[in-house]
Amino acid sequence: MQSHPSVGLDIPLMALGLGADLEPEINEYRVYAEDWLILYTDGLKREDLDYLFSLYQAGGMPQELGQQVETYF
Repeated sequence: MQSHPSVGLDIPLMALGLGADLEPEINEYRVYAEDWLILYTDGLKREDLDYLFSLYQAGGMPQELGQQVETYF
């Protein structure tokens, strides 16, 4: 398992295997209309995360921000 070097975290999100004592960890989060959900693989660079965070901090209309993200990527 690898993580992005700048992140410094190795968190397994999925495990494969069989076992009677296998108990998956389930986390539930409340999501609100103004929340941002960023789903990505380990291919996202730190600069990309910084860019997304700068957009979030600047605020704006979701449609406009979505267009900026599409243009960036």
